[in-house]
Amino acid sequence: MRCECGSERFSAHQVCHHDIFVDGSGQYTGEQAVYYSGKPFGPFTCIKCGAIYEELETKETVARSNEGCSI
Repeated sequence: MRCECGSERFSAHQVCHHDIFVDGSGQYTGEQAVYYSGKPFGPFTCIKCGAIYEELETKETVARSNEGCSI
């Protein structure tokens, strides 16, 4: 999908499952590997103009930021 401003890059959310390292007290010390990444989900925010879309397939705009937007 291309935003009305022409950008094809959006920020989104994704659920990931990681194998991690912990110390003897169970405290996180580092990442081992990502073994599952779910499908990205919205809201999707255009990184160029700030337009917010619920779904990229429908192009339904939820909100728009006027900062930096040329449209």
